[in-house]
Amino acid sequence: MKTAATVLSTILAVGIASSDISSAYAEDDATTGIEAVIAENYQQTVREIEQQRKKFHQEYIHAQSSQERQNLIFKAQNYLFNVISDQLVPPWYGTFWTFTGTSDTPQQGTISCGHFVSTILEHAGFNLERLDLGQLHAGNIILNINDNPENVRIYKNKDLAVVEEEVQQWGKGIYLVGLDTHTGFIINDGQGTINFVHSSYYADKKVVSEPLQGNNPFHDSKYRVIGKVLDETVAKQWIFNEQFPLTYTTPDDYRRVERKVLQRQEYSY
Repeated sequence: MKTAATVLSTILAVGIASSDISSAYAEDDATTGIEAVIAENYQQTVREIEQQRKKFHQEYIHAQSSQERQNLIFKAQNYLFNVISDQLVPPWYGTFWTFTGTSDTPQQGTISCGHFVSTILEHAGFNLERLDLGQLHAGNIILNINDNPENVRIYKNKDLAVVEEEVQQWGKGIYLVGLDTHTGFIINDGQGTINFVHSSYYADKKVVSEPLQGNNPFHDSKYRVIGKVLDETVAKQWIFNEQFPLTYTTPDDYRRVERKVLQRQEYSY
């Protein structure tokens, strides 16, 4: 179980008032109490996201022009970026990693790298099978969210500085990452800060946000595949609560799209 100080730091990071937990902070029971506060606030966020998704849906179907609909998709993209990066991800910081972890509540239980990704997406309102998606190969996780070759890039034995520069050029957004034996998110704030957010099996074995450069799987991996999460097609699927089916589940499924992506990259360089 985490110490009260560890969980308190998580609460402060996500802006929960210290008065909510001050009376219990000093004791072991405080940890359970603090975790309950985090869980309640987190579940409230998830409920609010679903309410907002329904609002976007109503506005979209009643929009009077294609321009109105396009503007709503843009607003949905921005909304999802902000709610994922600012409200869903931070409560998970410090939650412990295990290879088989499937927790759906931050600061409770353990969470594997793949299930961290699928859980964040499900809680953001993506209509998907959290447990099944989270156990897939990282490349297939990406393709089941966005299989457009234009929105996927593959780097084999590429210098990390080259990869980081291209992610900068891609701009503000949330990206899914597949590595040699790992997965996670890249969050690019569009202001020069790019972080790798993942349930890490390195060092302290917990959910962390860290630079791409450093002692982490992104830095050390020889194979990297990166896919956009919040393109227009995905945002529209989210608005309409369309299912993200598990179309890609085997190595052959991934390789078919991998070939298309690599062919496209050859022509674009």
